[in-house]
Amino acid sequence: MITKTRSIQTYYKGYYFRSRLEARYAVFLDYLGIRWKYETEGYIIDKNEFSESFGHVGEAYLPDFFLPDLHIYLEIKPEGPTGHSNFSEDVNKALAFGAYVCQGLPEENDINPAGWIERGFDNPYADKRYSLLVPFDHGYDWCYCHSQKKIGIEYEGRSDRLIPRDQKTDDRGHNSDALILRQAWRAARTARFEHGQRGMLWK
Repeated sequence: MITKTRSIQTYYKGYYFRSRLEARYAVFLDYLGIRWKYETEGYIIDKNEFSESFGHVGEAYLPDFFLPDLHIYLEIKPEGPTGHSNFSEDVNKALAFGAYVCQGLPEENDINPAGWIERGFDNPYADKRYSLLVPFDHGYDWCYCHSQKKIGIEYEGRSDRLIPRDQKTDDRGHNSDALILRQAWRAARTARFEHGQRGMLWK
């Protein structure tokens, strides 16, 4: 039996986030210097290669985050079904739209420098509990490219994919456990929002 729960609405950077988890992702993005917009625009899901498979064509969808510099949409979910959401349908709707689905916040021992190789998009528990789900693929992670000073989301955390095509010889270098990413996850996990605090960042 699933216990009915309610997310804690959390104030940070002028927004009332629907959950503490969403606010922690905002802290993560701020630490990395990644611009974000929260629930900025609602969309009707068009017929496309994803929505035809997952359904939800013509339905309304409001992504949690839009990252304008990366042109990426993020949907933030807890680590599994909860009593106040239809988890599977919510995830399928995000995938139909083409958003990355982020589940939970990784702990130190969840971060794999070689990316997540064994996890399927339809089985978020096939590997570690932390995952980035994408349509029809698996093993996507945040990564950092030292040579370009860039952060992005790439297959298996292959940071070499952030290098311009004409400058790279290979794309198999992984960097999902870069120090800056570990620090950003730590800042997100330890941010304090209660008692009037506003998600302070300690670098």
